[in-house]
Amino acid sequence: MPFDDDKKLSAKRKFNCEALQRIQEELTQYLKENGFDVQRGNKNKECKNLSVPEYKAMREELKK
Repeated sequence: MPFDDDKKLSAKRKFNCEALQRIQEELTQYLKENGFDVQRGNKNKECKNLSVPEYKAMREELKK
């Protein structure tokens, strides 16, 4: 990893969002070619993280 001006490790200089997406796509393809049964996650950028109360409510709803 490269160091920033404060002599701290800085992964942000090496990996940005696009680079991480490309790695995920390439890794999925590589694993498939080598016999692993994997699927690429959803690329939908409109997904949002749930808050803890939202998650618990959703989980309770699924139990019904």
